[in-house]
Amino acid sequence: MAITLTQQLKISIPADAVVGDVIKYTVNGGTEESHTISVADKNIGHVEIKVPVADGQTSSVAAKIVDQAGNASKEVSSSIDSDLQLKCQDSRYH
Repeated sequence: MAITLTQQLKISIPADAVVGDVIKYTVNGGTEESHTISVADKNIGHVEIKVPVADGQTSSVAAKIVDQAGNASKEVSSSIDSDLQLKCQDSRYH
């Protein structure tokens, strides 16, 4: 049985980003999403997005910051491999 869940992922906000700059990101190579940095985001230093994770699959996120003048930062990316198999250690349940 395949299990698909979502995981909260934090995208860090660099010190030189300002309120009103935009985080542009893609999840698993999909459609580019945008999130405008708010005062609350800047104060906590990150934004959170949901990333789908599935057993045996790799999930990836790529993100960049675009300032209010339209200048984009270098894109950064990260990925996670998921292993959602439960392994029972108690022989009564084998």
